[in-house]
Parts: sequence; C-alpha cells; structure tokens
Amino acid sequence: MAERRDATLISVTIRLVLVIPLIVLTGVTVDLWNNFRHNTNLKSASHYAQLGKWLELSAVFAPMAFVWTLLTAFPAAAVVGLPAFTFAVIDAALAAGLIYPRIRIASFLPMSGCKAHDLKTYGALPGEKGFFVHVAQAAKHSNPDSNPLEACKDYIWMVIQGHVMAGFLLVTATEPLCSEYLYRLRRALLFCSFSRVAMGADITALWWIFDVLFRGLWAYTLTDFGGIFSPTRLPSIYLDHISIFSQRRPSLWRSLNRKTAESKEKLLQRQLKRRFQPTAIENTMTETKLGIYLSYDILVQVTRNLDYCDIVNLSLTSKHLWHIIFLNERNFRQLSLHWQRYTCNAPTRTRCPHCAITMCADCEVRETRYYSMIMVDDHTLCKLYCVSCFNTQANTTYKTRYRCQCTKRPIANCCKFCEILGAEKLTDRWNRKHETDICERDQVESRRAVCHGCKAAVGGFVRFWICTRCGKECRHGMHPGWGRKGEAQEDVETSGAGQMEEVMRLGGMNGMFARIL
Repeated sequence: MAERRDATLISVTIRLVLVIPLIVLTGVTVDLWNNFRHNTNLKSASHYAQLGKWLELSAVFAPMAFVWTLLTAFPAAAVVGLPAFTFAVIDAALAAGLIYPRIRIASFLPMSGCKAHDLKTYGALPGEKGFFVHVAQAAKHSNPDSNPLEACKDYIWMVIQGHVMAGFLLVTATEPLCSEYLYRLRRALLFCSFSRVAMGADITALWWIFDVLFRGLWAYTLTDFGGIFSPTRLPSIYLDHISIFSQRRPSLWRSLNRKTAESKEKLLQRQLKRRFQPTAIENTMTETKLGIYLSYDILVQVTRNLDYCDIVNLSLTSKHLWHIIFLNERNFRQLSLHWQRYTCNAPTRTRCPHCAITMCADCEVRETRYYSMIMVDDHTLCKLYCVSCFNTQANTTYKTRYRCQCTKRPIANCCKFCEILGAEKLTDRWNRKHETDICERDQVESRRAVCHGCKAAVGGFVRFWICTRCGKECRHGMHPGWGRKGEAQEDVETSGAGQMEEVMRLGGMNGMFARIL
C-alpha cells in the first residue's frame, strides 16, 4: 500500500503541475480562435480557411486535455499494466490533438521577415515569401485603416504560444512513463542505494525518462513539423517504449522487492567476506613473472587459513611453492610482509627479551632468514641437492630451529599438520612419497637425478640447487623440476647452463609451471 501511495503521489504532483499551463494555454487557444473568427482582415485569402480549421481543432482539444488531466490525476498511477497503458494512449492522443494543430499553424508561417514592416524572424527558407507579408497585404486590402504591424505581432505571439504548449503537452504524453520510473528511481535511492543492481535500475530509469523527452524534442525540431505525429512517424519514435511499458504487471513491484532483498543480502556477505580476506598485492611484477604472480594469488585463496610459519614450512618441502614465494629477495620481502600482516595478529606480536626471537601470542611466528643468490647468467656452478643435504649445507634457518627456552612454554616452529600426525607417521609418509617420486622420475627422464652431496636419488618437486661458490641456494626459475619423456638430458652435475637453455626453449618459467601443473 505504501508503494502504491508513493506512486500515486508522484503522478498527482506531475499532473497538478501540468494543470497550470494547460489553463493558461487553453484560454490563449480559445482567444486566438475567437479573434480569427471575428477578424475579417485575416479571411481575404482562400488558404486562410485551413488556418481557421486548425485553430478550431486546437480550441476543441485544449479543454478536453484539461478535463482529462484533472480526471486522471489520482487513478493514473494507482494501476500498472493495461489500465496505465490505456491512460498513456489517451494522453498521447490528446497531446497529439493539441500539438499537431499548433504545428500546422506554424507551417503557415514560413518565418521569413515581414519586410514591409521591418519585422525580423528566423529560420526562413531561401526564396520563400513570408506569411506575414500576406497577412499585411490582406489586412491592407480589406481595411485600409487597419494596422498590418499589429496583425503580424498577433501571429508571432500565436506561434510562440503554440510552441510552448507543444513542449508542455509533450511532457503530458509521457507522464505515465515518467511517473513509473520516477517512482522506481525514488525507491531505489531510498532502499537500494548500496546495490549495484539497484544502481543499474536507477540509470535505466533516468535513461528512459530523458530518452523519451529528447526523442520528442528532436522530432519537434525537425523541419517537417507536420509529419511528427503521422501514423508512419509516431511508431518509429515511441513504439519501443510503448511496447515495453505495456508489458508491465503488478509483479514488477514484487520482483523489485525480492531483488532488493537479495542484493542487500549478497552485499552484506561480500562485505563480511572481504574483511577476512587478504588484500591483493600491488602489481609490481613484470610480464615475465606473470605466471608466478597468478600462482601466488591462487596460493592465497587455497591457504588463507594457514599461518605464516606453516607457509614457510611448506616452502621447504615443495619446490614449486618455494619458487612462488621466494623467487628473489625483493619478492620474498613483499610476500613475507603480506603473509605476516594477514595471518598474524601484529599488535600481539612480541620479541623475546633474552634471545630476541620474534614470538606471537597467536601463531608463534619467528623471524626467518632466507638468502637468495644474485641472478647471474652462468648457472654451471649450481648443483642439485636433496632435502637433507640442503638443510645441513644451505638452509640457514634449519640450524636455528631450536626451542625458545626463555618462555614458560617451549614453542617449536612446526606446522599444525605435523603436530597432529606426529613424527613416525610423517616419516613413513615422506619415505613412501619419496620412493613414488623416484619411480615417476625414472619413467619420465632418461637418467636418474642424484644428489650432489650424498649421491642419493632425488625425485618429485623437491629439488634444491646450491651454488658451490657461495654456498647459498639459487632460487632462479631456470632450474626445471621436470623433463620431457625421451629427451636426453645432461648430467645433473653440470646441469646449470644446459637446463637453463632447455627451459628457455620450452617457454621459460611459465612453460615450466604449465608442464608441472
């Protein structure tokens, strides 16, 4: 009921505003008709009879439009669908009956200058003799004492009033459409201002209103004034709006209410979900690193519930994950701060006063020290190592993984998954996975990859490359994790430059990840 009351209020306001100019223009129309009927100076030419016919028609339609506007002020917006469409058709017919005679009256005035009386107008066609001159000559021949200048001024005033009436009645013809969409706009602004769906409805409503008005104004400003409301021109201008408006049903309001509630609920869910999600990292990576950047976005979505220490531990067992997070020192600093910011409560993070180990009351995040080798063109000094050799020779954080004895409860830098399963189950799973990886490697590669330190077979993605010159791990993406079946590969002892060329041939780092996935 409140919705219909709002719609009725909008329609009543529009129509009451239109009543005032209709009263004035109705009086002007009737007065012009009476003056033409009693003024014999304007009847000397034969074609003036047509002018009188259009004036009479305009004088008849003006009171009808005025009465119809008063009668339909209240019930016009109280219904939707076929009744409202019927009101719209009647409004359009009455508006056409008022506007069309006025345009025909204007067609009798080619708007050239009345040179005999120094009256200047505009919009004249070249070489066309003005109707004002005919009026002046007819008045002079009929009554030598008459003032032709006054006759021209009267008709100028009549044309101006006709144009003003046409503009007001154009709004009258589109009033049902305007009232419906103004109501939808007001409802959307009050109840759906935060919904993208509702804002789309607002824009659609505004577009409909202005499109209807500007179509009429555009047609009104054409040179062929007489053909605007002809049976062939009117459908081409307004038929699409009338057809859509005729399909409106009372279910429109129920559908709007349902969409509004769904939009508000979805918006609330998105806002709550956004609060617990990490924000996107600034896109500072180059195009060549696009594959790793996308992989990190996927990693954020998959492991959003993991703590920072869990991510670090996972990186020690997955070469793919290692390259995603710790490709180089710059990326590691950025991603490390990103994970610590969104997985660890910064206000509760403290530092041990004795051993200076960073402790967190929630996830016990410690400071980790990772070093990346400066990127060089020559990777011949990079040697393949297994996990155990890597932890004892290159992983500096492995040597510092002791329990902090300064706190009351000793805390180990271990992931939650390891704490639940225990050491025995984890060791058994790791051995079985290692054997499976070695078998898969034997099936894919022509020769077995062995560790440079202990000469043990290395399988799976767990491959660490250590530079024999500086003793640090090389995390460059040119060291592939897999090879193609049937391709002869160089010895892993001197695999740096050869495998780098192989990766570049297969599409670089992104090609490597595509083959891994």
